[in-house]
Parts: sequence; structure tokens; C-alpha cells
Amino acid sequence: MLLFAGVLAVTAVGGFGAPAIADLGPEDTDGEVIHLEHPETIEPNDEFDVTIETANSAGTIVEFDPDGFDVNLESDDAVKITENRIEFLDADADDSTYNIEVDVEGGADGETADISAWVNAEERADAEGETTSTVTIEDEDEAEGEVVNLEHPKIIEPNEEFDVTVETTNSAGTIVKIDPDSFEVDLTSDDTVKITDNQVEFLDPDAGDSTYTIEVDVEDGADGNIADITAWINAEERADADEEMASTVTIEDETKGEVINLDHPETIEPDDEFDVIVETANSAGTIVEFDPDGFDIDLASDDAVKITDNQVEFLDADAGDSTYKIEVDIEDGADEGTADITAWVNAEERADADDVTETTTIQVEEDEDDGDDGGGDAGGGGGGGGGAGGGGAPPEGDENGDGDERDDERDTEPSELSDTDLTDDEVVPEGGEPVYGEKVGVDKDYGTATFSDDTSLDEVNFDDVDTATEVTVREYEQVPDEMDSPSGQIIEIAQITPDESGPATLTFTIEDGPENDLTDVSDGISAHHYIDGEWEELEMDVDIADDGQEATITVETDGFSFFAVSADTDQPIEENEESNLTVDVTDAETDDPVTDATLTVDGNESTTDESGSALTLTNGNYSVTVDAPEYEPETEEVELTEDTELPVSLTPEGDEDSDERDEDDEDEEDKPADTDDSDETDDSDSDDTEVDGDDSDSEDTDLDSDDSADDEGEGFTIVVAMIGLITAVVIATQLRRGRKK
Repeated sequence: MLLFAGVLAVTAVGGFGAPAIADLGPEDTDGEVIHLEHPETIEPNDEFDVTIETANSAGTIVEFDPDGFDVNLESDDAVKITENRIEFLDADADDSTYNIEVDVEGGADGETADISAWVNAEERADAEGETTSTVTIEDEDEAEGEVVNLEHPKIIEPNEEFDVTVETTNSAGTIVKIDPDSFEVDLTSDDTVKITDNQVEFLDPDAGDSTYTIEVDVEDGADGNIADITAWINAEERADADEEMASTVTIEDETKGEVINLDHPETIEPDDEFDVIVETANSAGTIVEFDPDGFDIDLASDDAVKITDNQVEFLDADAGDSTYKIEVDIEDGADEGTADITAWVNAEERADADDVTETTTIQVEEDEDDGDDGGGDAGGGGGGGGGAGGGGAPPEGDENGDGDERDDERDTEPSELSDTDLTDDEVVPEGGEPVYGEKVGVDKDYGTATFSDDTSLDEVNFDDVDTATEVTVREYEQVPDEMDSPSGQIIEIAQITPDESGPATLTFTIEDGPENDLTDVSDGISAHHYIDGEWEELEMDVDIADDGQEATITVETDGFSFFAVSADTDQPIEENEESNLTVDVTDAETDDPVTDATLTVDGNESTTDESGSALTLTNGNYSVTVDAPEYEPETEEVELTEDTELPVSLTPEGDEDSDERDEDDEDEEDKPADTDDSDETDDSDSDDTEVDGDDSDSEDTDLDSDDSADDEGEGFTIVVAMIGLITAVVIATQLRRGRKK
């Protein structure tokens, strides 16, 4: 036992004895633990050393307090070791350094041991100096488990079957729980050890990396129902788990009925008749309800199965897409009277319906001209009869009278997308981060959607003006994670989404900048379209501004998705070269210029003057049609590779003599160069001419005369041949008679 009270005495402990230590006297200084050193972390069943340094210490004590495991202590310098405590003595009360060997027995990941050291006192509370630290057990073989992946479809149909796959690491046990809302699920798995209610349990004795699959069978799900799916590991209760992961699956009923359109005039006249058209999809039954205020209505429809009060019912046994027409007859309507019209599908009561249209209102408005013409009631009746006969302007709200108000309400001014719409995960692919977006209506007259200067996309021009009503563009700084990048450095990437797809022409404007220096001919530009998981390079037209500050790129597409413009350092930017085509139009007879002639080149028209007409065109092949009053039209083909002059001669209409001369010239060209009958073409009345031709002295030789001459020449040849044949026969006969004599 140690005694510190002016004089330090040492008594024998366990057979150990030491001489008494002299009184330190009044000049004794306080002892101090200078350093306590050991590893901060150890493994289970590990061995490690603790080193302690003290100053002015006649006695030092080190105490271990392990939590959850045991330790064995050894030291060559110790005077006493009891349980988890070790004691040292220094008779000179000097500076000392001691080493303790610690052997851990057991120990689990996360368990700790506190180590405390003090000097010059048996009890810690009386000590002059104390130091405390902690050592922690880390078991690398028992690392914390992790749920790596929980995979399943995000959207399912009612009564569908789907799989849930869970991947874990360092997991001795895995639990997956499915919590459906308003429907039932049946769960099966080949790897499970236990399935209770909607919970599946798995075990891995090796606590390794595991992958499990659960087959889920949905029963009686409805559109909009959800199921929460949660997976956790290494604990029976979720709250005690190493880690958990949760996600949700949603039921969408693609066969859910829908009211697509409810169409009727917005205003009517008193005692008017009008039609209501309702279009539905996946509808076994449709109900249209009228609620008139201030007047009565009579309803009729050839398709209705039931009409009661102000309600019309329709049935479609195939639950397909349907269009129904209701004829409405107003009785005693008054100015500003209204009627609410509501349609719903697949339910007798509105509250139970798959889909209910927003209630629309029709308003009665008296004709402002009624009574102004002094015609009285009779005049008003006549006007009504004329209206019923089928005239008048389109109903208000249907500006172009096509029965579709949708296209009349298009807002062709671009509107910036909200943050929610911009990042809509139903449109934006995984890993995609759009930075800006706009939505704009399509001009119904031209089929064109025009965007603001905030986007690189200038315009979408549909081949068919009725293709779409609105177009949305989302711009990205980089390609979404799930997509490969097109060749070259990305300058622009945009996701273009119309409400209806069809062939169109896209126009982009790329501004000069550090990533796409348009003045640097070493940087080429190419356009790409993402189709079926791959980037397809598009043919394009490029027009670079004179100041080199921007390039306009035009491409054609049959469909929509992602489009990219990239810079290719291996190719120069090539602007489509242009050349001048000058067409000189003259009269074929006089060679005088023909003015006011119309030139048509690929649908573009221009008019000539005395110097002809000059056009600037992109190099290529063109058909040039020239037409002018009192002239026959001419069409010429031209290949334009440089500035070109094209002469065109127009023949005056009705110039038959000119036509005949042309044909005579062709006949003359067909005759042999040498002929004994050259005098036959003489215009004189010579008797030596074998072919009389026309007996007139006309300078023009008629085509029929030429044909007659040819026919007579052929006759003369035949006569000569006949004479020769007869002569030969006579000579032969005489020779035979001579032989007989």
C-alpha cells in the first residue's frame, strides 16, 4: 500500500518489499502525468501497448475500464496488478516512463475501454494530476451493413404482377415490407426464410453481399393507389436497423375512362337550338347532365339509351372511344339565362366517376339587333327563321368556325416553365438536369411555334399546321446520365416535346462564344437527334451572320426527343455557298429582251426587266420555268456551282410559220450531203424538177409537198426495178431456146 503524507513509506505487497523513501520536505513539487499513449482503435482479441510518462511522481496508477470485453495487463515495471489496475513506484519521485502490455479478450465492433492515469495518490480523487483517454474496437469483418439498391417499376397497372429486387452488403438478415394502400398483394420468393402479412425476411449466415427477388401479385388495385416498399438489414425492427431504403409504386389504370372533349357554343339566343358533342375514351357508360337556370330544355339523341329530366345516358358495351351528339332545344330562354353542362364516365353518380369534366356554362344572349329594324315580332320571327336555316358567324370562342375552340385559345407568346414543370420526372430522364424551359402555342395559321431569345431554339415549323397546339423546350447544360454523348463538344442540347408529334423543321441560333468560336474555321458544327438510344447526325443548313457573331442552323425531323448541336474540331464550319443566276429572256424571232416575264425557281417567282432577272441561290440543281404573256413557256435545267448566265428564248404564241421552218430545217439536216437532185429544192418553176411539189410560186415549201416528192421518188425507183426484172426474164428465155436448137 502506498502512503503519501510528507514521508512515503512502502510496505510489502504480495511478498514484494521496498525501502522507505525519505521525507521530500518542503521543496517537494506536484507530480504530473505528461503523456498517455496507446492506439485509438483496436480489433477484437487484439494486443496493444500503453505507454505513460510522468514527472515528479513517487507513485503512478493506471486503471482500465472496458465495456463489453475483458483485458489482461502485464508490465515489467509494475509493483502491483489487481483486476484492471496497475501500480508503479519511483523512490526518487523523479520523471518516469512505464509500458503496459494489454491483451484484449473478446470485444465487438464499437465497444470501448476508458484508460485513466494519475500520480502520487492511491485514489483518483486525491491525485495531483490525472489523464484519461479511450480505445475503441473496430471489427473490419463486421462492417455496417448497407442496402445498396431497391429496384421495382414505379408505375404498375391494376391486378399486375411485378418484381422487387433488393441488393445488400454485409447483411446477415434482410427484411422487405410492402405497405399497399387500398389493395392487396401476394408475396413469394425462392430465397425467403419467412413471409408474414406483407413482410418478407431473408438470412445470410456469412453476412456477405446478397441479392434477393420478390414476386408481387397485385389484387384489386385502382388508379391512383400506391404501395410503400421499405427494406432494412441486420435488425428485426426497422428502428434498430443498420440502414433502410424506401420507395413507392403507383397504380395507373390505362383503361380508365376519360371525357376528352365537351363541345358546345358558349352563347345562344332565346328559343334557340344547338348541339352538344361529347367525346370519351375507354368509356362503358357516359352521362351528360344539364342544369338550366331560368328556362327549360328538350333533349334528343339518336345514341342515347335513356333520357330523364335533364340527363342523357349512353352505353358502349366495348368500353371503347365514343363520340355522342345531343340536340338541345331551348324553351322560353331569357337574356343572361345560363345552363351548366357536365359530363362523366363509367359511373351512375358523378362522385363515383372515372373522370368528370369541369362544368361548362352556356349563356343566353338576345340578339342586339332585335327590334332595331322596326319589323316588330314578325320581323324578329323572320330573322330567327333565317338563323335556323344555317347562317351567321361562328359561335363565340370558335373564331375560325371549325368546331374546335382549342386552337382559338392558343397563347403563342412563350412562357417560362416553373421549377416543377421544368424538372417533371415524367418527361425528364434520370440524371437529367434541365436549366431552362419554355412552352409556346403553335400558330394555327402557319403551324409554327416561335420561342424567345432566352433559348437557342428559334422555331418549330410543322409540315401540317394541324399537327400540334403547343411545344415545350427544355435546355440542358450536359447530356443526361443515362445517355451517351454525341461526337464533338456540346454547344447546345435541348429536349423538344410537342403535345402531338409530326414532321417539322427546327431552327436554332448559336451565338459566338468561347466554346463555339464561329470565327475559328477549325471548329465545325454538326446537329444530332437522339433516336432509339442512339445519336443520329442530321443533315442541316448553316447560315453564319456577316459579323460572325451567330450561326443559324436548320434541320428537318420526323419526330421529337433530344436534339444536340456540337462543335467538331476536325472539320471547319461550312456555310452553304451561294451563287448568282442571271436569266436573260429574249424573243426567239427578234432577239429583243422580253420584259415582265415570270421566272419560277423551286416555287420562288421573280419578274424580268430589260436586263433580265438575277437571283441569288444556294448552289445546286434547279428547274427554271419562264412564262410571259403571248409567248410559249419554256423550262430549262441548270446546275448552279458559280455565278451563271442562262439565256432563254421564248417563241411567240401561234407562230405556225416559225414551227414549219423549224421542221423544214430538221428535214434538211436529215438529207445526205451529196445528191443529184439538189436542184429539186430550187424555188424556180424549172421543168427539170422531178417533183412538182406545190404549183404555186410561194417561197415557203409546204410539208405535204415534201412528203409527195418523197413518195414519187419511191415510185420511180420501183418502175425502174420492174423494167430490169422483165429484161432479165426475156434474155433468159432466148438463151434456153438457143440451146435446144
